Amino acid sequence: MPIDKRYIFNLGKGCPNLVEFKCIIHKNPDRPKACKEFPLFISENTIIVTEDCPAVKQSMLYPYLAEFKTMGYTLIYTSK
Repeated sequence: MPIDKRYIFNLGKGCPNLVEFKCIIHKNPDRPKACKEFPLFISENTIIVTEDCPAVKQSMLYPYLAEFKTMGYTLIYTSK
């Protein structure tokens, strides 16, 4: 399955809302959808996982991703 480019968020220089490794708009309910879903982007039965997230790199999301797989989701891993 090809990766839908609408789900890839990359400004080349990093996120403008990331200051000292902290999201300054995380609690803002009006933040972009990509921010709300990061690091998982869900489309029908496919979940795109960005490996740029430190939690993904450290396998902290593994239990959740394993559960998604048992639920029938296809996982696609991507990075910049």
